[in-house]
Amino acid sequence: MLKIFLVWVVFLTLAVAEASLGAREPPASWHLYFEDSLAKLAYGPPNSDNVGLMLTCEAHSGAVRVYSDSEAGRPSLVLASGRKSTRLQGVTYADPESGGTAFETETSSHAAALENFAKTGRLSVIDTEHARPMPASAADKREVRRFFAHCT
Repeated sequence: MLKIFLVWVVFLTLAVAEASLGAREPPASWHLYFEDSLAKLAYGPPNSDNVGLMLTCEAHSGAVRVYSDSEAGRPSLVLASGRKSTRLQGVTYADPESGGTAFETETSSHAAALENFAKTGRLSVIDTEHARPMPASAADKREVRRFFAHCT
């Protein structure tokens, strides 16, 4: 009787573990969307509102809007790509979707970190002491290049 009970406990434990693994969000990657002349490049899991960074631009404007979550409401962050970095000052506001604080600003599509990101697919967001790498896969790199071609 005890053996049957233990087998059921192990079975249920494995079933719960498998279910929790299946419920995990897919890994984050870069996704490119278009709304008329506006391009949106977002880093996060596919089909999710959980976006770590979003870049938007109008066709051939040369200007990129940057949206991110903000650590402790700080109105600045650094974009880093390889040895290139760009410090951005912006505004913060309460984000009703996440319940946290969001950051927003505008910069040039030719900002050092963004130009290097367009070439390499490597980008990190640094706020205070935390760096959040947002790497691009080979497929993502094509989308990144399409985004910057649209912006410039």
